[in-house]
Amino acid sequence: MSWSWKTKPRSIIKTIQWFPYFASLKGENWNKKSVHISKKDKKAIHPIRRTYIHSAHSDEDVWLSSISLKDYLSGKKDEKETEANGRMDKGTYEFFGFGYVKENGAIAVTEVGDKIVQGTFDDEDYLKQLLKLRLPNFVYNKSKMKDAKFIFPMQIILKAFERYESLNRSELAFIFGCDDAADIPKTMDAIGKFKEAYAELKNKNDIAGVKNFSAVFIKIYTEIWKIKSTVIMIMRRHYQEHCCIQDYLLPQEEALRRRFELRYIRRQK
Repeated sequence: MSWSWKTKPRSIIKTIQWFPYFASLKGENWNKKSVHISKKDKKAIHPIRRTYIHSAHSDEDVWLSSISLKDYLSGKKDEKETEANGRMDKGTYEFFGFGYVKENGAIAVTEVGDKIVQGTFDDEDYLKQLLKLRLPNFVYNKSKMKDAKFIFPMQIILKAFERYESLNRSELAFIFGCDDAADIPKTMDAIGKFKEAYAELKNKNDIAGVKNFSAVFIKIYTEIWKIKSTVIMIMRRHYQEHCCIQDYLLPQEEALRRRFELRYIRRQK
């Protein structure tokens, strides 16, 4: 697959709740290391990252809430690796354009990030961020920024809903292979081929039959995106373990889709 989506934290509400703690450290060096090392893995402590983590995650981490910030910064009481939480959160803030870390390590906050801090950020702002999301960008897959190819994920998703009334997870998976706006028509055609093949499935309630349908999905996917056989094996296993072909979008998701579509139409005007 050519691109992915940040899944941690899974709730945008959590992302917004935690971001002010990150923003409060604006100008601080995210990459700074202290002389202390972690008791757990013997790695150097990042004091600014840990300051953020202790503030943002103490409420839901029993161990973290049981020690003081001073002890946490010393690393002497580490029972587990926790800095990964900070790295993942920082990546999410960058992904959605709320804040980022400069090349010199300094924490920076964007205009929309300031809205979160001020308490004026709303669903309209979130939708705008999603619509503006471009891949690759300077904080996601930066090495490919020199390539001419790029996509706006929401544009592809909206075009798919414009053409088809519903999409299941299998059909949405075709979208993640598209890394060039010029390939959007080809992506839509692939979804159509899959829908046609699925319509011919005699017993859609037969779980075993649905899982075996993975061969059809993989055949269409590999034909359109020309991926390697090793990737095919991984896809087949994942498909059989997790795919729910009949898992169509819920009513609330349909409502959200319509809102995305409305914003996109306005943006084009």
